[in-house]
Amino acid sequence: MHIRLFDGKDREHLLPFVYLRPVADVFMGALTFRDRWKHLLADSVSVETVDSLQESEESTPDRCVLAALLPTTSFVEAVQSLTPNQKLVCDGLVLAYHGELPSNDPALASYQSISIDQSEFTHIKQLWDIFLCNAQALAHDIPLLSKERISS
Repeated sequence: MHIRLFDGKDREHLLPFVYLRPVADVFMGALTFRDRWKHLLADSVSVETVDSLQESEESTPDRCVLAALLPTTSFVEAVQSLTPNQKLVCDGLVLAYHGELPSNDPALASYQSISIDQSEFTHIKQLWDIFLCNAQALAHDIPLLSKERISS
């Protein structure tokens, strides 16, 4: 599965951390948001960000996800279960969708909305959220990183 992470409208609230990198490449916990999604379910991850930081996309994404999210298992399952032309929303904010449209495309409004509870994810909206939620991210990342390792 190929996932595209998009910055979303809260990017400017995460400055200066995202001045020279996309939101997906910010470290929180033990991983970047990009690496976290790669470990969770993606074969490859690309990023949709401001033009000056945009990288070339080599393949068409299956799912597009807001980069500044720390997902729970049920959120990941909800993303996996999206069918074409469906989107996950919470309080009017698009969190993920199945399709290849850019995140700012007006046609995204015609996608079928599936509501998801805010308890299913942690949204990093402000710069200080990176620090406030760091322990939660570490608790999420350590089992993710160690699930394939054998302890002696």
